Amino acid sequence: MDKTKIKIRDLLPYIAFAIVVIYLFYHLINMLFPSAELYLVKKETYAENVTLDGYIFRDETLIFADADVKLTRKSGEKIAAGSVVGEIYGDGGAKTADIISERAGYFYAETDGYENSFSADAALALTADNFDATVRAKPSDNNGCIGKIATDFCWYFACKTSGVDFEVGQTYAFDLSGVSVNMTLEKADEKDGASVLVFKCTEIPSGFEFTRASTAAATVGVYSGAAVPSNAVYKKSGGDRIYLFDEGFARECRVNVVFDDGAKCIVECETDLIGRNVIIGRGLYDGKGMK
Repeated sequence: MDKTKIKIRDLLPYIAFAIVVIYLFYHLINMLFPSAELYLVKKETYAENVTLDGYIFRDETLIFADADVKLTRKSGEKIAAGSVVGEIYGDGGAKTADIISERAGYFYAETDGYENSFSADAALALTADNFDATVRAKPSDNNGCIGKIATDFCWYFACKTSGVDFEVGQTYAFDLSGVSVNMTLEKADEKDGASVLVFKCTEIPSGFEFTRASTAAATVGVYSGAAVPSNAVYKKSGGDRIYLFDEGFARECRVNVVFDDGAKCIVECETDLIGRNVIIGRGLYDGKGMK
C-alpha cells in the first residue's frame, strides 16, 4: 500500500507537466485556427457624420448705455421693434429711463466683440484666401454695451476642411452642441486641397447659445440595408466576398460595400441576406464544411 502511494507521488510532476502541455497546445491550436462565428444579418441604418470646426456669422446690432442698466429681457428672447430691453435707475432708486431697441429680432445680453466682423455679408465674402485672416481678427471693445439684437433669422456656419465632399445647394443635418438643425451649403471655395464652406440656416433653434467658435457634426450620408461585421467581408480578386452558413457549408457571395464604419458595414448582394447567417472565420472557401 505504501509503495503504491510512493509511485503515484513520483508521477505527479509528470502528470502536471502533461496537463500544462495539453492546455498550451489547445490554446495554440485555437489561436492558429480560430473557430468560426455566425452573425445573423439584419437590416440596419447608419449615418455617416463629419466633424467640422467653424464659426457662426450673423447680423447683430449692439445696444449701448452710459449708465448701469437693469435688463428686462432674457437672452434668446424674440422682441419687436420699439421694445424695452432695459431700465435705468437713478440714485434715489427711481426709474429714470428705458432702453429701447429700435430693431426687431432676438435679444442677447452676451457680446464677444465680433458682432461687426462676423456679419452675414462677411460670411458670404469668405474665400480660401481670406478665411484665416477673418477668423483671427481681434475683437472690438464693447465698453458700454448692454446687449445685442440678432436682426435676422438667417445665420451662417463657416469652416475650412479637406477631404469631404459637400454639394452647394444641398441641405445637411447638423448637430451643434446637441442641438439639431438643417443647414444648406450656400457657397464653397477651394484652394490647395482645402475648402472653405459656408452653410446657411433659416431657423433659430430653441436653447442654442450661438457660441462664436463651434464644433458641428454634419451628416453627409445615410445608409440602410443588410448590415454585417466589417471583419466578415473578405477582399478577393474580382470583388469583396462574404460567406453564408448554408446547411453546414460555407457559401461564397459577392457583395458591394456601400458603407463601412470599421465595425459594421452595409452591403448590397444579389442574394437576400436579411435573416441569413454570415460566417466570420479564417480559411473559408465556397463549399467548406462547417461544424
